[in-house]
Formats: sequence, structure tokens, C-alpha cells
Amino acid sequence: MQDIFAVVFLVFAAGKVPNIYALGLPIVLIILKPILVWLLKKIGHGELLILFCFFVAVVLGAEMFKFVGLKADLGALVMVILLSNTKKTNELYEKLISFKDFFLIGFFLSIGLAGIPKLEHLVIALILAVLINIKVVLYFLTFTRFKIRARTAFFATLGLSNYSEFGLIVATIAVSTGMIDSDWLVILALALSVSFVVSSPLNVKGHKIFAFVRKKLKVFETRLRLEYDKTFDIGNAEILVFGMGRLGTAVYDQLSKKYGQKVLAIDIKNDKVAQHQTQGRNVLHDDATDIEFWDAVKHDHQNTEQVKIVILCMGNFNANLIAIERLKTIGYKGIIAATGVHDDQINILKRLGVNSVYNVFTEAGTGFADHLCLTIPEKNG
Repeated sequence: MQDIFAVVFLVFAAGKVPNIYALGLPIVLIILKPILVWLLKKIGHGELLILFCFFVAVVLGAEMFKFVGLKADLGALVMVILLSNTKKTNELYEKLISFKDFFLIGFFLSIGLAGIPKLEHLVIALILAVLINIKVVLYFLTFTRFKIRARTAFFATLGLSNYSEFGLIVATIAVSTGMIDSDWLVILALALSVSFVVSSPLNVKGHKIFAFVRKKLKVFETRLRLEYDKTFDIGNAEILVFGMGRLGTAVYDQLSKKYGQKVLAIDIKNDKVAQHQTQGRNVLHDDATDIEFWDAVKHDHQNTEQVKIVILCMGNFNANLIAIERLKTIGYKGIIAATGVHDDQINILKRLGVNSVYNVFTEAGTGFADHLCLTIPEKNG
């Protein structure tokens, strides 16, 4: 939403009036979308995918909008929106995020060249950085009024506890058009930097901070709770599988053939949970890093003894580590299995006492070789 606002502000700040050809843009975009989506499916997953995205945004979108008298930035945004909500959306994001970070660094460098900060700039920036606490409190109170848990409100607030870099984009445009003095650009850059310096370690340690203050924060919760934000009961499950990506799904399917409903899968993404439920899998929405989920398991001592195996297949390695910490907190004595990608991750899991550690790449190769051995006919003699 912030980047959309920045682009819209840029469009209006430019003061340009589109020409008559702009009336045909909606028709052109409607015709282009199925063509672009079809091409996106055909170009594979390599470097051509990145080049295609740049072509669509920078060449096709930007130049087309410039031709009709609109800002090129808006054209790039609209063309990328056309490619969203496709099967390759996540893949596109993963491939392009490094470019975004690179260009963002260049943008910050250009801001830094705008001027040398003075003492009064720093003082005003520090005041603005302190004032962000008002926003933090308001966000938390607002979120809890919408019937979500204190934990959800806390982490959402942490993610919004700094000034946005898009504010600098708007400020840069405002300076270039003479709306504000260039000194404010320096001040906002300093305030942004201070807010990032403070919020970054808070986000990293967010789970530990919440565990420390959660009793005080829970008093702000409402009695009613949104359905998606509830902590669910694991029922009679004896095997818990966390993370229903490709690996987690394969693990669940294999175990459920033998143990049936004793296997319960848990994933943090609502859409993924709904998809698996429609396919007949026993999947619930919850979070392995949620201390309240594990407290609910511990609350009934039978549940603590009931769960025999916990399998951590989450793609986020830090989430696996936090889940292991939560299991130790409730005194879990069963088997813990976890996945890692790199050798150092495997070593960390072993040091934490994980019973079964699975190296995704190594074990996948071993499994593939075993599969080949079963399919290749043996030669006699």
C-alpha cells in the first residue's frame, strides 16, 4: 500500500495531464494480461524470467504510460500488478527482491549525498524517532480492538514500528517539486535510520520479548476472537507436522497412510491450510513459534504425554529453532525431528538435541538414488 501511495503521489506531483490516448489504456491492459500470463508460463524458471519481468515493467509498462502522458513509474507498477496472483508470483518475488534491495541501497546513497546533517537536523530527527512510539501504541490498541490476540497485535505492531523508506520517496518528490525544503529530506533520512536501528533488534528478539511481557499485554485483548486467530486444540493427535510445504506435505502423506488421524499437520498460512483441508488432510492453522499454542498443549498434562513425535518442516530455519525452544519450555520428552539446508544448520540442530535431523538436499539425493535402484532392473551374472 505504501509503494502504491508513493507512486500515486508521484503522478499527481508531476502535474502532467494525460493525452487522449490514455482512454484506450484499460482496453490495452485487458488484452495484454492473458498474453503476458501465457508468456510467463512458457518462459521457464531461469534468467529469462527475470528479463521478462524487467521488459514488462521497464520497457512495456513504463514506455506505454509515457506515451499517453502518464508517469513511467505508474506504468511499471500497473504492469507488475497484472502479473500478480499467478502461480509464479512467489517465484517472481524471490528472484526480484535482491534487485529491489540493490536499487533501494542506491536510493539511500543518493539521499545521503543530499547534504551533511547538522546538529539541529539530528535533534529534530531524534524527536521524530521518539514520536513513533505514539504510533506503536495506537497500532497495538487498534489491532486488539479488531478481536485479535495480543500476540498477533504485538508482532504486527513490531513490523510497523519504524518509519517507511517510502516516506523518503515521497519526501524526495516533494523536495524536487519545491513543496518542502531540502533540509527536511536530511531530517527524515536520519529519523528513518534511527527507527530502523531501534526496531531491527526488537524484531529479531520479538518472540523472547513477547514471552516476557505477554501477561501485561493480554489484558488488552477482547473477549471475542477472530476465527483465524484462535489457538486450536490438537485433539488426539500423537504426531505433529509443522510446515505444509512440499516436504511437509510428503511427510504428512506418508505418515498418515500408517497412522491415520493420529497425524496432525499445522501451518501458519490460512490459504494453504484451507487448500489441504479441501484435499482431505488433517490440517489446522496455528504457529509453531506461538508460546500460547504450546501452553495450551501443556495445560492438559495428557496432551504433553500424548504427543510422541514433533516434525519441524518449516522453511524458516529460525522458526524451527524457536519451536524447539518452545518444546523445551513445556518439558516435552518425545521425539523431535527437524530439517535443515546447510551443514551449519544441521550442526545447530544436533547441538540442540534434536533426535532426527534431515538435510533436505543430501537426503533428497539419497532418496532419489534409492528410488532409481528400485526401478533399474538387476542384471544376472
